[in-house]
Amino acid sequence: MKKINFEKLAGIAVSVLLSTATPYKSASADDGHRSRIRHVLLLSVDGFHALDLENCVKGVSGLAPYCPNLGGLAQNGIRYMQASSSKPSDSFPGLLAMITGGTPRSTGVFYDNSYDRSLAGPASPTNDVAPGSCTPGMSGTGTQVLYDETIDNDSTKLDGGGGINPANLPRNPLANCAPVHPHQYVRVNNIFEVARRNGGYTAWSDKHLAYELVNGPSGQGVNDLYNPEIASEVVPLANVPGCTSVVDPTATDDWTSSFENIKCYDKLKVQAIINQINGKTHDGSQSARVPTIFGMNFQAVSVGQKLVQASINATGGYLDALGTPSNPLLGEIQFVDQSIGAMIGELHKQGLLQSTLVIVSAKHGQARSIQRAREKSAIQLLRHWAISSCGKRQRIVLHCYGLRIRPKRQVRRQQSQGQAIRVSAKFLSATRSRSYIMIL
Repeated sequence: MKKINFEKLAGIAVSVLLSTATPYKSASADDGHRSRIRHVLLLSVDGFHALDLENCVKGVSGLAPYCPNLGGLAQNGIRYMQASSSKPSDSFPGLLAMITGGTPRSTGVFYDNSYDRSLAGPASPTNDVAPGSCTPGMSGTGTQVLYDETIDNDSTKLDGGGGINPANLPRNPLANCAPVHPHQYVRVNNIFEVARRNGGYTAWSDKHLAYELVNGPSGQGVNDLYNPEIASEVVPLANVPGCTSVVDPTATDDWTSSFENIKCYDKLKVQAIINQINGKTHDGSQSARVPTIFGMNFQAVSVGQKLVQASINATGGYLDALGTPSNPLLGEIQFVDQSIGAMIGELHKQGLLQSTLVIVSAKHGQARSIQRAREKSAIQLLRHWAISSCGKRQRIVLHCYGLRIRPKRQVRRQQSQGQAIRVSAKFLSATRSRSYIMIL
């Protein structure tokens, strides 16, 4: 069995992430620190911007610093601020960028919902994808490829009904029409596969069963994979402190519909990490090696950025263009900080702190709310520009990158003079990569 090159492993991990941190001890490239690294803990805080980190570490708009644990990591670790999110910027391509170093062009995965001309439709889907015919050995007819909660046996259950329903998966005519699981759709190798092939032990936790894509081409890259279904109905969590009963009974359709319930969902995965640090499997039921590479993604901040919870009259997001968090978002950021602190504390307790590289990053940002605040301050300028440049009786479609406004060639008639800016439906999905459509 080959010996793992941990120095190379640590270098690969650092190279693809937004913010790296070696807790409570500064480390330079020549102090021999990397040679002591035996574990890599990768934490993705979905939606978390570099601006969020700056604000929570330093304070913003009269708020005192509110992330003591991230602050400690940022002060004593290494901060890499020149990273860029995947394009398109979303969970599947973002995660794959982290664990493969590849772009969607090389991994073959642009989104969790795409189209493939070489495959055939599912055999008997219970999701929204149309079934298709499949003839072994013949070219596929083309099909939508959907890898989300709809491929579960039962997405209303926390365990997805026990697994993925093969009937909901696209089929490969060149493999005797076998169903194509998410890990088989990825074209490239990943760091979990590399570690495991070289004697390492690996673990990961994410939000849908479809995230078995981290298993890599072999389907065996992750030893301890835990993907509780985030779209499932909210239930009491017997082994999670503070969540043994449903915290917010006003919104139980799924975990993302409540600012409080999403914390309990993330606590499930935090507990899994702590169990793994303690030398157990994610559920604590069996003894196991402390993983060589392990980690999880947080959903709390992402929910705090975009949720409008009518049941308690609370709105997430930001208050201004400075990125000042609303009260719901502030609570989610503080929760994540406390959770990271619990992991760091457990590493220290187990004597693993100095041998573990802790990496904090994000699969993607969540530009909607910050951009919305910026739009409010720029709206009159945009409107004045469009009217003065193109006339009051026209409607201009603009493609915007941040605050740099570039007119597209398409011009439409405006129905009435002085029409207010309206944001198209495309805005909600496109702003994750800081690109959006505005119509005047």
